[in-house]
Amino acid sequence: MKRIICCLLSVVVAMAAWCTPSFATQDIAGGGALTGVNPGLAGTGVKEGAKLTGGGTLTVEDQDIYTDNKTNDGVVTDKTKSAVSSDADNTHTITFNGTSTVYGRISGVDPGEKVFLAINAGAVAKTVTFLGRVNATTLNVTGTGTVYFNSGNSNNAAITFAGGSDGKVILGTNTTVIGAMANTAGANKSTLELWGGSTLDGAVGADNALKAIYVKGGSNSLGVNAYITDQAKAYAFYLETNTLHITGALAMPNLVTGGVVNTTLASESLYGNIRVTGATNIGNTLGINVTIPTTVYIAKDTQFDIIKTETGTAQSGTDSSIVTVTAISPTNSLYKFSQVPITGTVAGLVTIKLDEVPIEAADEADDPVAPVAQIVAQALLDAPSTPDMDSIRAAINALSNAGDVVNAEAQLAPLAPALAAPLITFQGIRQFQDLWLARLDMCSEFSRPWPDKEDPSCRGNKQNSAWWVKGVGYWGLRKDSGAYKGFETRILGTMIAYDVPLGLNTRGGLGVGYGRTDIDGKTFDTSTDFDTYRAMAYIGHELGSWFINGGLSFGWNEYSGRRHISFSGVERTANAKYDGQDYTAFASTGYHVFAKKFSITPFGSLQYTRVNIGSYAETDAGDVSLKVNSQGYDFYESGLGVKAARDFVYRGGTFVPDIHFKWLHDFSNPTLEQTARFNYQGTSTFVTHGLKISDDTYNVGIGLTFLQCACRETTWSVEAGYDYEWRNDNYSANKATVRLTKRF
Repeated sequence: MKRIICCLLSVVVAMAAWCTPSFATQDIAGGGALTGVNPGLAGTGVKEGAKLTGGGTLTVEDQDIYTDNKTNDGVVTDKTKSAVSSDADNTHTITFNGTSTVYGRISGVDPGEKVFLAINAGAVAKTVTFLGRVNATTLNVTGTGTVYFNSGNSNNAAITFAGGSDGKVILGTNTTVIGAMANTAGANKSTLELWGGSTLDGAVGADNALKAIYVKGGSNSLGVNAYITDQAKAYAFYLETNTLHITGALAMPNLVTGGVVNTTLASESLYGNIRVTGATNIGNTLGINVTIPTTVYIAKDTQFDIIKTETGTAQSGTDSSIVTVTAISPTNSLYKFSQVPITGTVAGLVTIKLDEVPIEAADEADDPVAPVAQIVAQALLDAPSTPDMDSIRAAINALSNAGDVVNAEAQLAPLAPALAAPLITFQGIRQFQDLWLARLDMCSEFSRPWPDKEDPSCRGNKQNSAWWVKGVGYWGLRKDSGAYKGFETRILGTMIAYDVPLGLNTRGGLGVGYGRTDIDGKTFDTSTDFDTYRAMAYIGHELGSWFINGGLSFGWNEYSGRRHISFSGVERTANAKYDGQDYTAFASTGYHVFAKKFSITPFGSLQYTRVNIGSYAETDAGDVSLKVNSQGYDFYESGLGVKAARDFVYRGGTFVPDIHFKWLHDFSNPTLEQTARFNYQGTSTFVTHGLKISDDTYNVGIGLTFLQCACRETTWSVEAGYDYEWRNDNYSANKATVRLTKRF
């Protein structure tokens, strides 16, 4: 048994002598270099740490140190272990000539561990990263490289940017470096970068101002804080949405154009800023570079204190410094800022104000639709904040072209088809009216014996009752006119009626009709459609060649609207359903003049129509759905015209072509407009002014009527016509009619 135990002990001793112990260190006496793999070649670096004795300098090339103390993803396994240690305070120096990551402490601050005399790092294009605590009297940045403290705890080192260097020092999240930061490299060189929760515990740039100080780690939804516990001097600050706290004075010396602060405005309360406890000395001029994310909405007239003393500290510093605010990429150049007060800073307080937002770009846009957009812009600015409304405003504020802003905002107002609905309703009434007028006109004109066809027996048939059916098609085009965009109109209608003789020279009837009207926008993707159900009564009376006609009608209209809203960042469609009514009284008179085979009829008319459209609320477009007030319009219209016709008899039937002209004049001519607001609580109303139509409308047309012999007891007729209508406000229309009359 003793022999077996002895053999086992011998094996263990031999293995121990053969294998390198885990976490072993390299002992380096009197200075020297680490041995181990160059990370650029094998990627593993120096597996062991180093223990320095006897003074001297440790030289480190492109080598990671103590890679045995890290996980596969590069995280330090045990931060309490030393990557490099010293046997005495202030006797050893470490010079990093290359890029290195140190996975452990450089000595440390625990009892029994020593302070290094100096660390030299940051050679040209090289980065040294400390993932454990650093304990050194000084740390010298020797070139244009970077020194990165990322232990997440406290370090001791007075940092100096050495002469000729232009390097960078980074303090990682929640990392502290105790010691001042000197800049012997010269003015406007060297950079300090602070991440969230980090602290540089000492003065920064007291001798020569740094080129820049960065604060990083925040986002557009949450900023971070970083700290300098003494005075700070730099030419430029890059803050993002973060806050830099300076316990002491702030100095920003002027170069050619003065110091610069770069800030991101993510909300009215979240933005990059500096808070100081001492005086703010910023020279005669200061530049503020502003970034506003495209997803952010900030209200006009919001003020931002970019540099201000900490709460409870008296403000002091430079008076009358002139601040220039510049929106930088990717910020929309349509944002406009000013300093407050405009005459210059007071006691070092730097405050800027948002004077104009891209939403207001319509105010200066050279676009015919700009007046509509301006009205909507004010409503957008006044609307209470909601997530959806803010997203709409942010999308508009992201538009950098004034024309695009106008286009977007115009889509948020009631558009041409909705605004034109009352006018097109009135025009539809005319089409139905023309149908029963044509019926009475045929009875009046063609039931009379023509001078060359005297036949008294025909007059008796005139007194029969009759059913008749007529149809009409009307197509209109309204071109763009100033702020009012064009649209196309289509009216299709049919009417059936029954009339009876009320005396030898009088005829009256009742009818019903149905119409379908479509109004389609030409510029924006929007439409308004409606179904009309109409009832009417009419009467006609003759005294020789003179006649007078009158009628009353009532229409029930069921409207549906569609407003497509489409611009960068927004895609939605607002829908609406609502109804309305119209009431019409009409009278006309004229005189038939028979000359040879021609009938020439001058005529005149008067019409009054009241169009009412109910209020409605759009759906499906979120907070930019509209709630539109009810509307009511009165139309007073006169008409003067003349018609010429001639009959041709062929095989027992009569063909009657005609040509006619009519001038319509509107005495009231109301301006179409809609009062609306965004469809949620607290929004203000705005009025969108629509079309002011021309007072005068002109119509010219031709027609052809075929009548079966009027002397039979049962007769029928077919009529077809074409009319062209125009106004001097870029409006024109084409009208086709087909009429069928059957007398029983």
